[in-house]
Amino acid sequence: MCVDLPPADRVTPIACSSCRPTWADPGGSGDCSAHSDCTAGDNGRCVFGMIGAFCSYDECFEDGDCDSNEVCSCDGAVIGGGNRCVSSNCKVGADCSSGRCSPTYGCLAGGPPQGWYCRTAGDTCTADSECTMDGGLGGGRCAYDASAGHWACAYGICVF
Repeated sequence: MCVDLPPADRVTPIACSSCRPTWADPGGSGDCSAHSDCTAGDNGRCVFGMIGAFCSYDECFEDGDCDSNEVCSCDGAVIGGGNRCVSSNCKVGADCSSGRCSPTYGCLAGGPPQGWYCRTAGDTCTADSECTMDGGLGGGRCAYDASAGHWACAYGICVF
């Protein structure tokens, strides 16, 4: 049975499902019209996007499929689904002095984790609710700031 895993701190390594997608074929125009058209990679699926249908594939199923500074994010692709290797400085909470290896998200609300990072004493936020108005851009999110090396409030507008 294929199930989605909840986005929470990583306590143990996560293995992604190797099940093929179960949603209906999108039909229509584009690079594909059925899941069976997508054979160039693992677990091909035909996805309907803004400019027509396209094939999406899984890049990984477990952390060992990714580089040493990455983890496998189940359904981690922002567009089209599919498991993706995303940046990280931890694989599980035991890798962090705080015991917390947490997901950080991009600007797309409800999107998949864009990376996994240790929580530290140097973090300037711990939750999205701490990130309020900034220059009229609206509420922000608590996200890992790679340039600062810790979690901080992030503000901005999504651009695809």
